[in-house]
Amino acid sequence: MKTRNDIYNAVRPNTKVGQIMNILDQMEADDGATGIDATGSTGWINLQKFDELLFLKYGWKTSGNGNTHIQNDRGLGTYFHIEKDRDANRAGGFGYFRLAGYKPQRQTKHKATTKVDGPCAVCGSASNVQSDHKNGRHTQGEQHGYQPLCAACNARKRSVCKVCTATGRRFDATTIGYPETWTSGTENYNPKHGCAGCYWFDIADFRSNLIPARVLIKTAA
Repeated sequence: MKTRNDIYNAVRPNTKVGQIMNILDQMEADDGATGIDATGSTGWINLQKFDELLFLKYGWKTSGNGNTHIQNDRGLGTYFHIEKDRDANRAGGFGYFRLAGYKPQRQTKHKATTKVDGPCAVCGSASNVQSDHKNGRHTQGEQHGYQPLCAACNARKRSVCKVCTATGRRFDATTIGYPETWTSGTENYNPKHGCAGCYWFDIADFRSNLIPARVLIKTAA
């Protein structure tokens, strides 16, 4: 069974689930208990106070009855069983809710082994580094592996890959100052060849495979 810390570390503190867990850890339930206990449960939480804290700390706006954030089939409800109690004084909504234990977790699509360490392969940033599918079309991720990209560079890559997917024309690395367009393959995307040879497919490999005599010294693309 997952523990509260396992879930918190898995979802990361800056995600919505992590932020909701932070709020619940600060709230005192009707029975005086505070936070999420070892079984993944809380006391009954006043929904209006919960909504107010979410707005004050994170600026979240709710649907008026809090259902946006306490659905049983998404977000927090992916990890915890959620029970709701109707309040006659809160027409059309729920007055209280509580976490009622952990849900069994299905194996996630990306295993922990997909996590890559190190600074961003493009700009060298060590902030907000993500594990990027080298295959920008998000197929055969495990086969091709992953590389570290910061959030900004990962967003740039996604934009480039969308253009390639829509047009069939591969990214030209000379547009960002490199002396070579691709290290293998041609202008047009070929499913048999895949993304190999494209700058964004494997930044480190692309740089290492440039013709040495023509390599430009670059610290960032």
